[in-house]
Amino acid sequence: MLSKSLLTVLLLAAVGRDVSGESYSDYTFKGWVEWSDTVVIARRVKPAKSSPKSGQSVTCEVIQVIKADRPIKRGTKITYTHFKRRPWRPQMATGALLLLLGDRENRDDKKSSLSWEPHANASAGLAKYIREAPSTRIPEAKRLSYFFRFLEHAEPPIAADAFKEFEQLHLWKPVIAFGRTLKPVQLRRWVDDPNTFPKRRWLYAIFLGLCGTPGDAERLKRHISRVPRKYVEGRDGLMTGYLLLAGKKGVDFLDKTKLSRKWLLDDRGWAVLDKHGKKTPFPFYETYNASQALDNLWDRFPERIDRPRLRKSMRLLLDNPELNDLVISTLARWKDWSIQDRLMKLYGAKNYRQPATKLAIVRYMIYSMRATAKGKKADTQARVIEARKYLATLRKKDPKTVRKAERWFFDFDKDDRTTSN
Repeated sequence: MLSKSLLTVLLLAAVGRDVSGESYSDYTFKGWVEWSDTVVIARRVKPAKSSPKSGQSVTCEVIQVIKADRPIKRGTKITYTHFKRRPWRPQMATGALLLLLGDRENRDDKKSSLSWEPHANASAGLAKYIREAPSTRIPEAKRLSYFFRFLEHAEPPIAADAFKEFEQLHLWKPVIAFGRTLKPVQLRRWVDDPNTFPKRRWLYAIFLGLCGTPGDAERLKRHISRVPRKYVEGRDGLMTGYLLLAGKKGVDFLDKTKLSRKWLLDDRGWAVLDKHGKKTPFPFYETYNASQALDNLWDRFPERIDRPRLRKSMRLLLDNPELNDLVISTLARWKDWSIQDRLMKLYGAKNYRQPATKLAIVRYMIYSMRATAKGKKADTQARVIEARKYLATLRKKDPKTVRKAERWFFDFDKDDRTTSN
């Protein structure tokens, strides 16, 4: 069973999808081009003929060849068939320009027929962007400088694809190193522009945190101080960028305004009342974003804020019933064993009765026992002895949950993000 918090996160992610023209595929345009045998820009010249059995037949005329494993001339007619119109398929009115991907049935035989698939609506700008894009085989640092120029391109498919090139790298070292080389002027405009897609603002704010000034910390602080009344994607990026610039003072600010706050406040600092005159709870999604910002600092920027300070802030969320299962798992990954006794006392108590929360506590005990014992004699360590005792107690009290935890146990020591500091 999924926890309430995890269900909420999944729903918010689905509702908050960036509708800026990006494909639902994980591949970028350059990735598709390198994967395909032939890629052309073509204009649709005949109305589609469709039937339930044969599907929809579309005829196009080649306007420009981007890639070809065999010679193909401009003006060549291409006819392809597809059976189902998906939401991310391009618009295909007569005269529309399309990016067509062609794959050989047998790649070892260049004479085998091509199977064509429309991938996106095309333009001269898109063709130039794809043709000049650096290969996926060269170092990321050289590739990212090219795609950065197109992040806010006037054509949505180009801008969305350029962002995807960064998004696919998940804040790995090449992205972080690239962010430190940027000048903050353009980033400031993008962060402040209300028309910037929230998903992209996430990246711009982190980049600003890497190359900005103390004044930029105040800029990001103003952004995160305004709590939206509905879920907005990417706010954890604003908070991450702020923490990179503000350091421990920034963590103190998040503690006060996000992690420990129970009620939504207005600009005067008064509690916001609902239509029944009751205090409005502080939005779950904002608290979750703050926890994600802490996790970003832990995983990707461990040198910026010392880890005991990050653990202290994350512990503030243990009493949050919407997040405590995720927080317990995070603290286990962070090897915070200071809450072991506390979790045992809370097992099954009010706000800790959710199956996901119980499962997280059991897994915490298992990992506490295993991680602390790694490379040492477990029997000589008081914490390991306590963890074993607690696990034995839980096995008698709730054997079903313990069996489930042991069956699906994930060893965080195999996660390369985790360190023992």
